[in-house]
Amino acid sequence: MTDSLFHEPQGSPGNLSLGEADGPSLEHRVQRLEQAVAGLQEKTHVMEERLSESSPDKPQVKVGPAPVEADQVVAGAPPSSPELVGQEPCPPSSSQEPWLLTEARAMVRMFFDWRYRVSFSTYLILVISLTLIGTSHLWFPPSYVPVVGFLFEKAIDVILAFWLYRTLSREARRYLRAKSQGS
Repeated sequence: MTDSLFHEPQGSPGNLSLGEADGPSLEHRVQRLEQAVAGLQEKTHVMEERLSESSPDKPQVKVGPAPVEADQVVAGAPPSSPELVGQEPCPPSSSQEPWLLTEARAMVRMFFDWRYRVSFSTYLILVISLTLIGTSHLWFPPSYVPVVGFLFEKAIDVILAFWLYRTLSREARRYLRAKSQGS
């Protein structure tokens, strides 16, 4: 009784050999796979021709091996995927200014936007880091070294400023996400 549980049935893939009765169905499946691959190659060729015949006034964006029109780029989609065909154009970026200026503007605006609530930890880190930067010459002992003390003090100030920037940057991204979802 237990021996029948551990043996494979007659038609299982482990018992097949090339000369068995399941041979023609295997050949049939291989032929179907070959036809499917040929069909995919044909569709790819048709898509490449269609992309190459696109109008010359639209800007071309190189995404992978074949050029794709800028209004057909879909985030996360491979260049030859069916999601690209017939899609609406991606919205252009809201501004052409540098990311640092955009982020700095968001950092200032988030404090004055009455609809957005800045987290308590951001306020706390802002107050602590500005206080530490302003008084680093008092509490940081290596700043008392006569020649290089100033360099040590400024190194600590840069580290504190970076910590403040990272905190404000995270909060500004959260603010921009909230603003874009609310609009």
